[in-house]
Amino acid sequence: MSADLRRGACAAAWLALSAFAVVSCGATRQPAERTAEDVAPAVARYADYYVSRKGSDAASGSRKRPWRTITHAAARAGPGSVVHVASGHYTGPVVLKRSGRPGRRIRFVSQTRWGARITATASGSLGIVDVAGDYVDVEGFDVSGSGGDGTVGIVVPGSHVRVMGNRVHDVIVACDGGVNGGGGIVAGGGRPDYRNHDIQVLGNLVHDVVGTPSRRCAGVQGIYASVARVWIANNVVYHNAHDCITSWHAATQLTIANNAAIECPAAGITIGSGGPGATSGGNVHTVVSNNLVYGNGQGVVETSDGAHRVGPGNRYLNNLVFRSGSGDLRAGDAPSRGAIVSGTVSSNPRITDARHGFRPTAGSPAIDAGTTTGAPRSDFEGVRRPQGRRMDIGAFEWRSPGGQAP
Repeated sequence: MSADLRRGACAAAWLALSAFAVVSCGATRQPAERTAEDVAPAVARYADYYVSRKGSDAASGSRKRPWRTITHAAARAGPGSVVHVASGHYTGPVVLKRSGRPGRRIRFVSQTRWGARITATASGSLGIVDVAGDYVDVEGFDVSGSGGDGTVGIVVPGSHVRVMGNRVHDVIVACDGGVNGGGGIVAGGGRPDYRNHDIQVLGNLVHDVVGTPSRRCAGVQGIYASVARVWIANNVVYHNAHDCITSWHAATQLTIANNAAIECPAAGITIGSGGPGATSGGNVHTVVSNNLVYGNGQGVVETSDGAHRVGPGNRYLNNLVFRSGSGDLRAGDAPSRGAIVSGTVSSNPRITDARHGFRPTAGSPAIDAGTTTGAPRSDFEGVRRPQGRRMDIGAFEWRSPGGQAP
């Protein structure tokens, strides 16, 4: 991926958090109803700590005397702390157990976007970065590695967690007949009983999360929502083993907006309900809007295990779905469950290749074809939305080479 995706992107996650324009679903809590804590960076700080490969865990953790490992910092950071991690290679797994508080989050920040690289390898199940605490942010890291069934790049069993601006790639999961699969970013984690909630996955690049010995593996997904109230926005997700973006277990009241879901062998986006943790309420009042879904085995689909419902109240709005093996937008039997499917674009999106970030080019039907429902107010790189008359579809707002809106 070119350096184009790096420039200006550090601000994107915060801009995306600053405000979401969403139409509420009745009494259902949607992003428009978030508290200030949900959408604004914490301002109350307990301390700033620093980590560097040139540091020592016997040091003070100050800017001049940094610690050496993220694990050491994670054991000492308290509510309101910011842990600044310098570029370099850090051996995982990294488990972030401590919790922040409302208004006093714990933030782990790579000082250079994708400069702090966390890798891990194991023969069994592995969470390369495990965010077990509540009110924790993970920003700007490069995450990769390999493990057995159940391996995940960033797994989130905590609540009120924000995973922003990371690059999760080349996560290799053994496809050995196990039941757990794996993923790039898993918002849920299954502990305990899929009861955690309110997770934001914003502005991440997730690619080549695959199986071994074959790259394809039915249980290995790019981004996976498995609990209630997950917001997935402005992510670029491609070349993963099964679905690009998926949901299952206790997933419900999701907002999946302005993502690029590209060239996954199964679905671009799956809205599902079933398996452990699924409730009788099912996956309902979910919004899927402004997503660019291109070149996948299927486009946008609904599915269940037959015992748990999908809908009512799900909305599929202004998505561009093209070159899917089974056709354009498929919302299963959603219309009989009260879903709204509208504004679907079924044209070639005219985007750049992976090296240039799957951006729209001049004349793309994604330009000015979106809706405000579910749309973050900035794009993957922090460019304010909209640049033209309306929101664009996908992770990027289009601007002319001279920087002018259309």
